[in-house]
Amino acid sequence: MINRSEAEFIQGIFEDIVIRLNRTPLDMGCNIVGMDFHLKVLKSLIKVELDEVLMVGIYGIGGIGKTTISKAIYNDISSQFDGSSFLGNVGGKCEDGLLKLQRHFFKIS
Repeated sequence: MINRSEAEFIQGIFEDIVIRLNRTPLDMGCNIVGMDFHLKVLKSLIKVELDEVLMVGIYGIGGIGKTTISKAIYNDISSQFDGSSFLGNVGGKCEDGLLKLQRHFFKIS
């Protein structure tokens, strides 16, 4: 017979699995080659195990893969959080004003 704490533990595992199974990864467009090293470096900077709010900036000229590596990191670590969202093309959305960016964010959250 299962006692109450075991049942709660099993329920917690079940809920975690359901959350992970229901997450849809972001579309990467194609197979990414040579990204493993960069992903490893970024993941070491993010330090998900810390219970703090952290931010990592990714910048560079257009077309070098900023969005691609951001999506790869998101796909890799988003399941470790209770909630997550991805907001791409922030620079383009900010040109229309911060209020529009905030509205877009809350629409997808």
